[in-house]
Amino acid sequence: AEKATFSAPAESGTILSTIYEFCGNNAAENVLTQEIILHLGHLIRNEPQLFEQLLTLRTWYFVQLLVSRISREEHLSLGDAYERLLTLPPHEILRRVRDVLHAFASERQRMNALENLNAYGTTHLKATPRITDLSTVDNWLQWRHDAGLIGHHSERFYKAIWYMLQQCRGLVIGDKYNIANRLGSEQTFDTTAGERSFELRIDSLLQTIAAAEYRQLNIEAIESLAWLFRQNPDIRIEGDIVLDVLIGHAVRIVWEQSHGSEHYDEQRGQAWEAFYHLSPRETEQAFIEAFRYLSSQGFE
Repeated sequence: AEKATFSAPAESGTILSTIYEFCGNNAAENVLTQEIILHLGHLIRNEPQLFEQLLTLRTWYFVQLLVSRISREEHLSLGDAYERLLTLPPHEILRRVRDVLHAFASERQRMNALENLNAYGTTHLKATPRITDLSTVDNWLQWRHDAGLIGHHSERFYKAIWYMLQQCRGLVIGDKYNIANRLGSEQTFDTTAGERSFELRIDSLLQTIAAAEYRQLNIEAIESLAWLFRQNPDIRIEGDIVLDVLIGHAVRIVWEQSHGSEHYDEQRGQAWEAFYHLSPRETEQAFIEAFRYLSSQGFE
């Protein structure tokens, strides 16, 4: 989900209400966002040169950059690094925010590299479309909302995830910074493909996604990846597949194909809105393209 963006001064009450709107009931995330806003304000007053050519400050980008640094420095997963960030004192977060601003360009490149999949067997991907015949739907956004609320899955859906975990280390469903949202391949060691406890675990992870339409996008992404892995049994991912990352890149790729990449950050909201209105056949192709992109820096 998109996080709060601040482009101009606002009343404190308005800022707090915006934080609560975008951060929900997560008290720790609310406090962290407030701290970063205060730190940015302090740095703007005292070191304005750090903000040259920065027109908009997105607080959640700074959280992501801080998490990626901690992940590299302490050899932690993204979820563990986020938990570590929440334990840091305010002066340490201020120091880290200042360091990030000093090295913003290179830090952004490093964060993107951290998302890349260390993939084997992806040189000649077979990607025969799974969806070949679609019924007529007037509003795919509404369809995704309704489908996400109903949440009906066949036994084949759960089995496909079980087999997909044989080709990767894990699958992160929902908030990528929540370590509880990881479904590790080790869970296949003591379960079978059709075991009820495994199915309930997947359902519980999907239910952590508040927006029904985004929950449905996650389901579509899982189905697309499972079909791709089935066609390419030699694929091996030396890490976790993070659905938030995959879907985010799919949205970007589709938007840039038709609108160019120059102003994507400013048009992100429009890009997501447009993506929700794509047919499942189109999103499937986008998820495959995002997988290609994320695995392009992997190993063969």
